[in-house]
Amino acid sequence: MVPISQKAVEKYGEKWTQPNVFVGSGPFKLAEWIVNEKVIGIRNPQYWDNAHTIINKVTYLAVTSETAVVNRYLAGEIDITKSIPSVSFNSLKTKLGSQVHISPKLGVYYYEFK
Repeated sequence: MVPISQKAVEKYGEKWTQPNVFVGSGPFKLAEWIVNEKVIGIRNPQYWDNAHTIINKVTYLAVTSETAVVNRYLAGEIDITKSIPSVSFNSLKTKLGSQVHISPKLGVYYYEFK
């Protein structure tokens, strides 16, 4: 879950996600949001640990294809991805070595019986 500003939602309604009114609690402020393309965050000087924030700008791309993400990574267009095609795992692990990490994920599953 991610906290959102109740005051901003009440004041701006459906426009509470616009960059000029969005209120966040992380190290980056929303600078630009182009739906289905990218989200750009810039350093938030009001972040509680701003003194230790070393990145000034981040760009999150909306790429839905794992293959496209891997191709962009291999071309040097992006720096990180959290998923790769399972069929490519072994070859990428061989080719990229320690650049391919396996991290545990926490999940909650609910089953409904009728």
